[in-house]
Amino acid sequence: MNGRAGSGNYITGSPGAIVAPMSDLRAVSLRDVMSDIASGPKPNRVLWQTPDSIAFVARGRVGRSEFHDDPSDEVMYMVKGDMNLHYRTPDGEEKVVVVREGEIVHCPANVPHTPKFAPDAFVLVLERSRRVNEDDRFTWYCEHCGAPVSGPVRCPNPKCNQPPTNP
Repeated sequence: MNGRAGSGNYITGSPGAIVAPMSDLRAVSLRDVMSDIASGPKPNRVLWQTPDSIAFVARGRVGRSEFHDDPSDEVMYMVKGDMNLHYRTPDGEEKVVVVREGEIVHCPANVPHTPKFAPDAFVLVLERSRRVNEDDRFTWYCEHCGAPVSGPVRCPNPKCNQPPTNP
């Protein structure tokens, strides 16, 4: 199966994805997707995934503390609610951009970021599918001194050595 544009196929849905001819384009109801996510155990749902792109809707999660580092650009549109998008500058400084309902934000590749928003809020995410040998990275940072840690453990900085507030 080839999912490239012009090949006659595309992929949509979640695991067990639907393969349909390119002429069978379908609109997706974000309202229905949000309702399904809100009442289900999974915090997200893939709308489509092709060899070149992926789109999914995610609900907010309480206690998220890891920073996600994508190998490609990511576009986030706040469908419902507001989001505080925490990100790290090349100098390691943590900054926050507030993305209000109805707003969109572009996060460039390799910018560590962590979206923080309420469980009743939803974001639509569009990004490039991962290429062979490309991985997403997840990093936790000490909330006291900002040092990177390999997971929700004590900060490795001997001057700090604090446990995470929100593992």
